[in-house]
Order: sequence, then C-alpha cells, then structure tokens
Amino acid sequence: MLIKKLIFYNKDNTPDRSQDDPMYERMRLAEALEKRATVLVNGVLLVKGVGKLSGLCLRDTALKDGTVLRAGLWYSPVDDRSRDAIREAFDRGDSRLEQPSGRWAVMRPLSDLEETIWYNLKRKKGATAEELLHEARSYTAHMPERFGTKIEGMSRAAYRQSVHEAR
Repeated sequence: MLIKKLIFYNKDNTPDRSQDDPMYERMRLAEALEKRATVLVNGVLLVKGVGKLSGLCLRDTALKDGTVLRAGLWYSPVDDRSRDAIREAFDRGDSRLEQPSGRWAVMRPLSDLEETIWYNLKRKKGATAEELLHEARSYTAHMPERFGTKIEGMSRAAYRQSVHEAR
C-alpha cells in the first residue's frame, strides 16, 4: 500500500517545510518548557504553545470514548472545539485543562534526534527517549496552577500568535 505524505500549509498558503525538518517540532518543546508556554491537557498531554499545536503524551491512558493514547507519542487535536479550548486556556495562563471530549491524531514518536536536541540545549549528553519523557513529567509535576500573564513582555495570546508556525 502506498502512503502519501501529508503536506501542511502556512497561513500564506505556502508549503510548510517544517515537516521535512525533524528538528523543528522538537526544538519547540524545549522552548515551550523554558518559557512556560504549555498546557497540560487531561493530566497526560503536554501541549506546547510554540509552533504547531501538538502535545507529548506523558503516560498511557484511555479516553472516555475508548481512544488509547500512548506515552512517548506526539498527538495533535483535530477538532476545533479542543483546539479552541486549549488556546483559550493557554491565553488565560492556565497550566492545566480538563477536556472531557476531543479527537487526537498521532503525529510521531519521540526520536533519537529529539533526545539529542533536548539535551544539547540543556548542555547534557547521552539522553534516551525515556529520560526526555521523565524531564517532561518532572516539569508537569512542578507546574503552578496558573502561569504569568505575559511571555517576553507580550500577552500570552500575542506570544502564541507570534510563534504559531512562524519560525
């Protein structure tokens, strides 16, 4: 069976080549954690507010509709209601969001490249995917209920819009 590659487009209708560059999405997570630009959805999906709206699943879980999410996989919300709720929570500075329903699409698993980028940015070497997952879990364990209202001097909404698929 032949599987065609999905092509994503930027807001100006130019092809988004970030899908061809595996470093792109991984660097976004490190940046989001550093700036506290995240929302933890249902206690298991750490969604970043930098770049494409996607989240890293922190532990295996089953959703109410029977969908099973696996730790170490990237997911993206595919329904507008979930996407809007996540953006609104982010803009308010909420660190957590309980979303009783929603549809999530698998994007990709953690990779060796991801591990290398994450730990090179933190000046650490020799990391594994499990260590990266542990770092993300540790981050969520120490998150306050709410983050500040500004990131880099901008409102959270303005920041999110300025970095959404922009770089």
